Amino acid sequence: MNTPPRAARTSDGSGRAGVLATPHLSVVVASNGTGATVDRCLRSLLDQVERTRAELIVARASDRDETDDLMRNFPSVRFVAAQQDTPMIELRAAGMRESTGDVVIVMEDGCVPGSRWLEQVSVGVDSLPERANIPSPAVGEESRIDAEPPCPFLSVILPVRNGGRYLQRMLETLCASDFPRDRWELLVVDDGSTDESSLLASKFADVIIRLPGRSRGPGYARNRGVERARGECVVFLDADVVVRPDTLSQLAATLTTRPDIDAVFGAYCDEPSAAGLVSQYRNLLHHFTHDQDPGEVHSFWAGCGVVRRSVFVAVGMYDEWRFSRAQIEDIELGYRMAGGGHRILLRPDIQVTHLRRWTFWGMLRADFVDRGVPWARLLAEQRTLLGPAAARLASLNLRAKEKSNAFFTCLGVMLLVLAIALHRPGLANLGLAFILLVVVRGLSLYSFFFRKRGLMFMVSAIVLHLVYYLTAAVSVTWGGFLALVIGEPRPDPSIEAFSELNFKAWPPVPQNPVTRVQNVVGAKS
Repeated sequence: MNTPPRAARTSDGSGRAGVLATPHLSVVVASNGTGATVDRCLRSLLDQVERTRAELIVARASDRDETDDLMRNFPSVRFVAAQQDTPMIELRAAGMRESTGDVVIVMEDGCVPGSRWLEQVSVGVDSLPERANIPSPAVGEESRIDAEPPCPFLSVILPVRNGGRYLQRMLETLCASDFPRDRWELLVVDDGSTDESSLLASKFADVIIRLPGRSRGPGYARNRGVERARGECVVFLDADVVVRPDTLSQLAATLTTRPDIDAVFGAYCDEPSAAGLVSQYRNLLHHFTHDQDPGEVHSFWAGCGVVRRSVFVAVGMYDEWRFSRAQIEDIELGYRMAGGGHRILLRPDIQVTHLRRWTFWGMLRADFVDRGVPWARLLAEQRTLLGPAAARLASLNLRAKEKSNAFFTCLGVMLLVLAIALHRPGLANLGLAFILLVVVRGLSLYSFFFRKRGLMFMVSAIVLHLVYYLTAAVSVTWGGFLALVIGEPRPDPSIEAFSELNFKAWPPVPQNPVTRVQNVVGAKS
């Protein structure tokens, strides 16, 4: 059969897709079972498909006669024929190729979703009417399953943009987790990829959300995933990490055994995958920093973390208004959670392996543009954002020792420059003394580098760490100046105007988390 064209969209000139309030939904069924199995599955789906106006595609590995019989019985279903020995993951991908939806559910013919799953994915869990308002199957209808499948405990949200380089390996290891597969679901959000990230994701994911147009950042993408997730808790993972078999089970166990904790996050392991000095330094620094401060903290990390869904929604979700690319959106989320009295636990023993390869200039850009400057602007308005809780937020990279190290490094470099310009050896000695003080104060970190990679790596890492402190000092100064002169970052005027009007569209207009919280509270009152 011919593939129908993708649903038409208008554009406002900014690359944002147009005016539909809900995404177009596709359901892909990968089938290599008996005709009776797929018949039962399809009959269980037809009512939901009709209610949500979804397209239903079956990628079928069977003989031609059996497929012809199914096509006659289900004329509204689009069938994609495949060889009888086609693996299930390839059937899933074949159905994905034919789908036209913004949101695609991929399932296998032995699995039948609950009576509300398609509605939840189509309009979002929080927008779904009460169960009593959803048509129930007729009494004695054999095509319906006898009991509603339980919702998963975890919803794993994975944002990706052009992630083909790492995505396959990441998803393979994730799906090899020892946490029971029926207790978690996987939602991959494709944030405007131009490669085959969605196609790769379809081989493993339960739901793929395709965001058209330009990328709006991982915070925006994660929010779209949570809106269509069914789990009690949401797990955030980066697309360039490899999880361990027990990563999901440890995250789930922590929230199960600690009802007083609302969020948990882990750390990178101390054996980073990417070769090269800068990559090894960045990943080992991240591991060491998290390893030094286990326990309750006032921040969050989305590379490997979990949040109770009710808490995540209550605090306003990720700030997609302020952060339109990967910056410190997870840290800012942690500040809001802590400011609201929610408890966050750092467990550095819950680890993932980072696959990203860092370059020196990429490191400078990330530390200045994506971390230092936005962090300084955030801290400048912290008291307004959090009130009395602001004084408590001095964890991880914001410890007094780290701030003073950045100051001493900057002062030492300035004295060295003045010594050269003025030919004053005394100033040079003083500058070297300040830099030596910073090195001495970091001996625990540098001895860790020595144990992991040897003397030459340690010496090189010391130089990189001084550059890190220098970049931090400059970026914080510049960010503080911007906060004083300009104020908080704001989106472009069209986004701000549409958000003020509560404009409904797919994809949604980025929202201020304060407005989002007000909307949630208003809806419940």
